[in-house]
Amino acid sequence: MKYCDIHTHLLPCMDDGSKSVQESIALINRLKVYGVDAIAFTPHYYSNQESVESFIARRDKAATDSIHQFPKDVVYTLGAEVFVTDLLFSADDISQLCYSNTNYMLTELSYDISVKRACDLVERLRCNYGVVPVIAHVERYPEVLSLKGVSALVNAGALIQTNIDSLCCGYFQRKKMIKILDSGLISFLGTDTHSLKKRCPDFAECSRKIINYCGKDFYGNCMQMAQRLFVNEVDIL
Repeated sequence: MKYCDIHTHLLPCMDDGSKSVQESIALINRLKVYGVDAIAFTPHYYSNQESVESFIARRDKAATDSIHQFPKDVVYTLGAEVFVTDLLFSADDISQLCYSNTNYMLTELSYDISVKRACDLVERLRCNYGVVPVIAHVERYPEVLSLKGVSALVNAGALIQTNIDSLCCGYFQRKKMIKILDSGLISFLGTDTHSLKKRCPDFAECSRKIINYCGKDFYGNCMQMAQRLFVNEVDIL
């Protein structure tokens, strides 16, 4: 079974994540030590800052310039973390923002979003573009973070990702997250790794906590689901 990280900011100079090839290599090697052998690069995309075409050109150049220098015993794929607003729906085609050769798209929402608004955006993404939204770090949306809220997103057609350190938090949020994890509503785990100093969780320790609370079957199912996102591996030879 591959240990997959579906949410990272490791493409150099793309966003607020890694700032150099050397930093990316150090972060990848750290994830390797924890057992990760498949990594998706998901830089932030904001439709109010650049067009889809401009972002894809910039992302693909960053990948071409850097990935051949990365460790070759890791599987890589490209995607994006797409901040969803009404402006995004002015684009004719957003398929290239999905994980390569899939219709799964990692999506970020505004932190104060309501459940109704979130479900509306999910339904529009599915109906307008045939995209399956993967809601990033669900633990960050206070209005959504309940069994009822997350269930509504799943019923609207979304899949749910939580950061692997989501149980490394205060008592009340951890209690909510355990209920949601136990419910089977979470499909994906990711580190959301940005840099050596910012959001670089201990994958092994966080995985151990999730397994302790939710069991090996849950963790294994998340890793199996993640493999769906690695349809198109980036050639680094």
